[in-house]
Amino acid sequence: MSVINYFFEKHIERCKKELEDFDNNKFKDVREDLKVGTRKQINEANNFFNSINAETYTDFEGFNKVIKNLNDELNRIMQFSANISSLVYVMPDMSIDDYYTYTDFISYFSYDENKFNNANERDIKQLKRFDKLIEKEEDDFELYKERGDLRAELGLYNEAIDDYKKAIELNPNYDEAKQALEEINKKLTNNNIKNNNTQNKESEKYYEEGVNYHKEKKYKGAVESFDKAIELDNTKSKYYSARGRAKNGLRQYEEAKKDAERALELDKNNAESYFVFGNAKRNLGQYEEAIKDYDKAIELAPNDSYAYYNRGNAKRKLGQYEDALKDYKKALELDPNNDTARKKIQDIQNLYGLR
Repeated sequence: MSVINYFFEKHIERCKKELEDFDNNKFKDVREDLKVGTRKQINEANNFFNSINAETYTDFEGFNKVIKNLNDELNRIMQFSANISSLVYVMPDMSIDDYYTYTDFISYFSYDENKFNNANERDIKQLKRFDKLIEKEEDDFELYKERGDLRAELGLYNEAIDDYKKAIELNPNYDEAKQALEEINKKLTNNNIKNNNTQNKESEKYYEEGVNYHKEKKYKGAVESFDKAIELDNTKSKYYSARGRAKNGLRQYEEAKKDAERALELDKNNAESYFVFGNAKRNLGQYEEAIKDYDKAIELAPNDSYAYYNRGNAKRKLGQYEDALKDYKKALELDPNNDTARKKIQDIQNLYGLR
């Protein structure tokens, strides 16, 4: 990563932090009739920042144009929505200076690639000096170590690692370089653990949100929440099986099967995945195949009332009323509040004289 891109990456991080701060602490002060438009602009800004690969980004002029457009649109919406001549009263108890603080909050997100933000310009010049020296003295292991130290100070960790490795390659007994390499690897490992923990918490939050939507039979909202969870962490089997279950609720049966298949690739013992498969196939009229999937779901989760209930439904469709009755009874035994199973038992008993 170039020095400019490293600081651009830090710039993007600060932009996101400022938007988050606005969202958490200032958005509540925006007047109700302005919130929809303001929210749209905040979301667009966040989406734009998230779409950028700071390591390779070069269109800084284009970046600033997008930021300006977002800010201008935010100003336009807020002024238009207020529909008053004085902008001081757009928000409660707001001075004119405070107003422009709110409506111009994106403007200082513009990026000047010719500045190194908070970096010490002397360090940048020194880094360039090391580059020139190494071009002339390619075998000077101490120069690589010193440049690695400076790169590490500037946060250019991958480049610093390359320098330390090169120094050790040139001098296998260079203990200072070995120690520096060990320390930077330890730092990166700790940072990765911290980032992964944060990401896990965020993905779990969306997963729980999706589960709650599903309980309320808001299947579209559930799918959207599970999408976000998977975007943050695509290694969790339960995220895919849960999304598949919600897609069954939306009658997207083929899509549900794909999610169940992916969930099983990640965890072959995910009982819910077989349940999702079974429901999708049953709704597609593939009753015998559905029963096999319910069998597997019950094998893995023998106390799942709804697996028995749905297997009973598939068997009933095939005219296997005696077996269906047994499944309904087992479902009711496991969940005495399963009123639909109780009704199915009564129907079979009344229609076919079975007990």
